[in-house]
Amino acid sequence: MLKGECYELVEGEPIHLKEGNVLTMDICCHHSIVKLNKNDLMINFIFNNRNISFQFLDETHKKDSFIYQYLFNISMKNHNVQKFIFFPKNDDINGTMDDIIN
Repeated sequence: MLKGECYELVEGEPIHLKEGNVLTMDICCHHSIVKLNKNDLMINFIFNNRNISFQFLDETHKKDSFIYQYLFNISMKNHNVQKFIFFPKNDDINGTMDDIIN
């Protein structure tokens, strides 16, 4: 959530996104978004290609991390028990998102 806030229903669970929060969803994750207000800004990244490069995580030895396994399962068309991950505001994540946007 780049600016403002948003209410979503994700897999039946209400989620309140605030500025700086990040929400990742697996393919076929059921969700709906309440209409945003005039000053709210949400950025949606959709990866149509499941061929995710894991070179960076391989090189940093983070293969055992939860997020690595989550993304790996998506790329391999495996089932993730958890269909979404909510990240509260985090400077590292927000910095990466800013880099992607720029």
